[in-house]
Amino acid sequence: MAANREVELKLAVPRGALKDIGKVAQAAGAMHDTSPQPLRSVYFDTRKHRLHKRGYVLRLRNNGGSGNIQTVKTLKSADGGLTRGEWETEVQGKKPRADVLGNSPLAQVLDAPADWRKLRPLFTVEVERDTYLLHRDGATIELALDDGVVRNEHEEQSIVEAELELKAGEPGALFAFAREISAAVPALVSLTSKAERGYRLLAGETSRPTVSLDFALDRKMTTAEAVRAIGFTCLAALFDNMAILVREGTPDAVHQSRVCVRRLRALVSLFKPALDWPDGRAIRADLKWLCDLLGDVRELDVFIKSVLEPSAAANPDVPGFKPLLATLHARRDHTYDLAVDELRSPRMSGLSLALVAHLEGLLAHGPPGNSAQRERDKPVRRFAAKELRRRLRSLLKDSAALDQMPPEQRHKIRIRAKKLRYMAEPFQGIVGWKRFSDVVSSLHEIQDTLGELNDYKVNREMALDYAKQALDPGSGDSSAALAAGVAAAGGSEDTASALNNAIAARRRLARVPALRPR
Repeated sequence: MAANREVELKLAVPRGALKDIGKVAQAAGAMHDTSPQPLRSVYFDTRKHRLHKRGYVLRLRNNGGSGNIQTVKTLKSADGGLTRGEWETEVQGKKPRADVLGNSPLAQVLDAPADWRKLRPLFTVEVERDTYLLHRDGATIELALDDGVVRNEHEEQSIVEAELELKAGEPGALFAFAREISAAVPALVSLTSKAERGYRLLAGETSRPTVSLDFALDRKMTTAEAVRAIGFTCLAALFDNMAILVREGTPDAVHQSRVCVRRLRALVSLFKPALDWPDGRAIRADLKWLCDLLGDVRELDVFIKSVLEPSAAANPDVPGFKPLLATLHARRDHTYDLAVDELRSPRMSGLSLALVAHLEGLLAHGPPGNSAQRERDKPVRRFAAKELRRRLRSLLKDSAALDQMPPEQRHKIRIRAKKLRYMAEPFQGIVGWKRFSDVVSSLHEIQDTLGELNDYKVNREMALDYAKQALDPGSGDSSAALAAGVAAAGGSEDTASALNNAIAARRRLARVPALRPR
């Protein structure tokens, strides 16, 4: 590998699975160190987290003797992938030293003695590390199995993960080894470093799903560079949200995980002409499978929270809500358990690794004259503008008579608007259209207002379905049928208001200059 560069892939695994991963590594021919080693790393920054805000990490890690390894890392890859900057120096003492930075860019951030005096220890990472070294197919891969915690003076969070670092060779060998591991052991890919975990712990955000995404696109990017940046941003959020979902099962984690999947599906669809992935059809099918899997849990979460609980609170004298809610909560928990099992399945690991591998390899050039390669080499502002304009004009044409459409057709318009919103959001300030913000806000409004109509219909049908189930002689408490019936009759469908808002949003969208007929 190039000097001062690190290519690393992380897998979050159950604690009991680390020994099984070791067996997989040995079966693959990896050499094993004699025993696990304790590692203690102290991370430094200023009180206002100056280094973190500039995208750098500074740590001291005990080297097993009297000294420490001082390491500077970039928080993220410069090109959105798995490669990060890394500069290491062996030092004495328990404080970072300014005189050993070498060619590290940190010297530009902390360029005065007073800056170094502001550094303080913020958190520590303490792990037992078991290490294996694999030489295969011209590559050298270090596998580190870490079991420990990240902690500050107030709280801590468990860390159990396998780190695969490519020491030499091509990334394909790294992914092949990761697939062998994930086929044998439940694993979730992670794109979040230990340092980032420490900063989130300081901010009290370890249980907070990622909602807002910073795509950080540049007008000078090629299509390949932009797809890579958007894709890795979505994947990092998805993996973090899924980790919270598996650990805590909160409705917000379910919802935000599903949003990330929808964003990925929109990305793959928008840039399909530039992505000549041989397994593209399988990836699209697996993304749909994952979206539907999370949708089963999300549907129950929404029904319980937005329909049953408000109806129970509004009708305290109606019998049956308690057993009905108990039944639905049990069903939700069962659906959640099934989803978690699937998230830890080889299918999910395979999908995750395939997406990471394809995004990582996007900057490698294909055969000369390849049509997909030509699309990848284009400036993304041109590619995105062309594709978005075509799709948005088609939506405007097909939604011209919203107030005359049957509900099923309106729902299809809503789905298209939502997908287009996810496609368009990363490109604000990139494609160069006047009033581009109106595109995103109008699509959002169409999505929400038509969604209200669809939600009313779906929730009413679900309540009636549960009422019928409760009337079954073998269902137990038949009073639940009355509660479900009351829930089905509750609420009101303000079709006229919702449609008027959707029509107004469509008109706003049609006034965007780039979408007007030529």
